[in-house]
Amino acid sequence: MAPAFCVFRLRGCWVCVMVALVQTDQSMNQLEGVASVDEKRTIRRLSYSSAAQYSDCAERWRLSRVYGLDKATYWVTLMGTAVHEVTEALDLNEVGLASDKHAPLLDVDPGKAFTVAFDREKARRLSEGTTINASGRVLKTGLGKGGGPNRKDEEWARHYGPIMVQNWIDWRAANNYKIALFDTADGNTAPGIELKVSHPLGGYPYVGYIDRVFVDGNGELLVVDIKTGNPPQSTTQLKAYAAQLRAAGVPIAKAAYWMGMDGDVLDWVSMSTRNDSYVETWLNNVGRGLEAGVFPASPGMMCKACPVREYCSAVGGERAGEVPPISGPVEFVEVA
Repeated sequence: MAPAFCVFRLRGCWVCVMVALVQTDQSMNQLEGVASVDEKRTIRRLSYSSAAQYSDCAERWRLSRVYGLDKATYWVTLMGTAVHEVTEALDLNEVGLASDKHAPLLDVDPGKAFTVAFDREKARRLSEGTTINASGRVLKTGLGKGGGPNRKDEEWARHYGPIMVQNWIDWRAANNYKIALFDTADGNTAPGIELKVSHPLGGYPYVGYIDRVFVDGNGELLVVDIKTGNPPQSTTQLKAYAAQLRAAGVPIAKAAYWMGMDGDVLDWVSMSTRNDSYVETWLNNVGRGLEAGVFPASPGMMCKACPVREYCSAVGGERAGEVPPISGPVEFVEVA
């Protein structure tokens, strides 16, 4: 897509920047693959989640995204979705951009809003035939951060979800961060809330959905990614977002993961331009691997909870014989 001039509105001032594509998109669709084994494998673009999954275990990527065999999720995942939806609605309302679809999450207290979002996501998943599993540890002493009597089950999710929503409200109130606002070429306002930025990285089409872009008291732009699970092991996701925004003409000073259970960010990470070459190289390696049809399995500790385990020959999955052991290359197709 050809670059377009956009205007970034910051604390009453207007700054013109070159942005390839900056717009909001409330849907958090993951990378789309072709489920039929008889069809040519195609992919529209990379995302962080898809590239990270390929890096962690390319065979899981193949089974999940080429053949559509990932039909399981976790209660903590539903909880995370609900927390994102409620905090998104609250922040959109703050900047006057909430729509009618956000009303059910704004007309009640945060705890009840979480329940509305959680029930809606649960119903959607079950209607799709998705199996919802517990995760975490068994804690005989009751509910705790690591689990509960039945691990991190539905009861656990319904208990801690509202706490995380309240933690976000308290954190926002305690910090002088304003939602960044972007005016797009078509005359609309795109807030830094679930911000969709589509710009090539590493020679391949890439899309990022950035939870928040804030402006601090010094006028610097900050990226925050909301996490409702365990702390991430690396800052690659933050670096990828910063690299993509910079490529689109939007400079990012710092970024951090906001941890729902703790109600605060982990350490702020300086988003140096030196990180961009690493991100570009990583995504280029992923893209070339997909185009070459290279899908090595990575057996390890994560296999026990893998949702496509039964189809994986690397761990002796009972249904591994139902899937071709080798797939052809994945082709990137242009997004209309």
